[in-house]
Amino acid sequence: MRIVVSNLHVGYFDNIVLKDVNISFDVGMYFVLGPNGSGKSTLMRSIIGILRPVKGDVLVHGYSVFIYPDVKRYMGYFPHGIGLLPDLTVRDNFILYAELMGVRDKVEVNRRVRYVSEIFKIENLLLKKVSELSHGQRVRVGIARAFIHDPDILVFDEALAGLDPYFVLEIEKILAKESTRRTIIISTHSLSHVQACPHREIILISNGRIVFRGRLDELLSRFRPRRRFILKIEGSDIDVARILDRYSVGYVRSEDGWIVELSRSDINILDIVRDLANNGLLVREVNEDQDYAMCEILKKLESSG
Repeated sequence: MRIVVSNLHVGYFDNIVLKDVNISFDVGMYFVLGPNGSGKSTLMRSIIGILRPVKGDVLVHGYSVFIYPDVKRYMGYFPHGIGLLPDLTVRDNFILYAELMGVRDKVEVNRRVRYVSEIFKIENLLLKKVSELSHGQRVRVGIARAFIHDPDILVFDEALAGLDPYFVLEIEKILAKESTRRTIIISTHSLSHVQACPHREIILISNGRIVFRGRLDELLSRFRPRRRFILKIEGSDIDVARILDRYSVGYVRSEDGWIVELSRSDINILDIVRDLANNGLLVREVNEDQDYAMCEILKKLESSG
């Protein structure tokens, strides 16, 4: 295993956030899922070696990240908040991060900049300052930067939060391809981010403990949560209702948009969005009530003991 987390207890002052976490990661793509405050970011920061545990350890290629900090060079990290330097250009951010991670040969650095720029389609952004970029562009650049030193382990903390579903699909497609030879760990509190990659492994965290590990279909089959989305759509309300009626969903028109509730795990909101778009309706925003499905799952966890 590339990463082994053993008996991990992590806290702030007297508050223990992670409690006896034991988990391992090998090559592949993993989603760490949980509601806000569940301990996802604490686990991500512990894996990368930023937070020292009260008890336990994180081994990367058999070496503790806390005792042997050089093993961090095998890892790329996207922090919650992106972590780019706004007054530098995208290219300078890449070069600085590469040097910090031990890549100092200029020829190799330039090769890596070209490589990640091509993969993430950001060649036109290289000479722009980060402060000039949109949020989506910053996320794309931040994810690309994590690849700049060619790590075999990547940790993304809420990298997909606040992005439109088409952009998420594009990024996840790139990450899924890269995960055939790397370990990629993504934390999120949205089931919709996981649904685009249904065969990837999910680790569900609640109150600092791992309460489920498996695939999305196993999670949804076990708990069958309802999910709620708010869609902002331009077009005839009659046409929208006609298309929504094709699916076994509940829906209502509100001031905020169309509230669509899914109660079946085999219905994907992205399929509905595509159907609306294919019928000439412009879907401007798709926002999931992030806590709704998670609360449903956690209520069932609590009721089952």
